[in-house]
Amino acid sequence: PAWVLALALRSPALDRAAMLRLLRLFAGASGLLALFGLAQYLIGARGIYGGAPLSGHFFATFAYPNHAAAFFLLAAAVSAGLLLHEFVRWGRPRLTTTALGTGSSALACLAGACLSLSRAGLLLALLLALGWLGYSVWLAGRLFEPADRLRFLAGLALLVVLAAGSVLALGGRAIRREFTAAAPG
Repeated sequence: PAWVLALALRSPALDRAAMLRLLRLFAGASGLLALFGLAQYLIGARGIYGGAPLSGHFFATFAYPNHAAAFFLLAAAVSAGLLLHEFVRWGRPRLTTTALGTGSSALACLAGACLSLSRAGLLLALLLALGWLGYSVWLAGRLFEPADRLRFLAGLALLVVLAAGSVLALGGRAIRREFTAAAPG
């Protein structure tokens, strides 16, 4: 799906508005897929779509954790970019449905990348989140008035605490086990 998105974005038939709609559709669909994976994780599903049990860990519709992590990291990056685009477009924090949707999708996809239990995915999710936070703080300093900047940073801090707390509460033990598992050999 990501390759089809890349090819569509390079199409000369798409104008800027159509590209933004396509990216928002990708972000929304990815966020819903991440929520589906989170629901499966919460109920302890043993097979994709409740089908035949799988022997290893899976997340959402991905039987291989590294594929899930790569997909959800790409989707989180696109969603975060769309959210920051929304703030740049308005020049101040503005609670629009687009901002809510892309922000929710970014958080759900980031949680999906973490709960896929891919070691590389976990580390890259951390790097993506830190980069996104750093850029958001820098952007807030450039674009927003002091009162708006304070509101934006307070909301960002609340989201970080809630997202990190949720991921650790849901998968902290499994994440710890993934990093302390004995190396093969």
